[in-house]
Amino acid sequence: MEDKYHVWQEWARNLHHWGLASMAIVFLQAGAPLRILAAQAAYLGQPFFDLFIKSDTLNSLAKLLENDGEIASFIGYLREVDQA
Repeated sequence: MEDKYHVWQEWARNLHHWGLASMAIVFLQAGAPLRILAAQAAYLGQPFFDLFIKSDTLNSLAKLLENDGEIASFIGYLREVDQA
């Protein structure tokens, strides 16, 4: 569980750094059908994505995209970090 929050912290930091946090929140809230496709793309493209992203991080992203409860928690985390 603690590992998940470490990954979330890294993602939130990168999204805020690139100015993509708000866009990520909108996508995560509105793109439910696309989230499932994105998760499957992450699983199928793992050999290619391993060149750029750690496999643990990619697996965490795919699992997040498949779980509505985790999505809600991550959106809350992104908003919390944005307000801090």
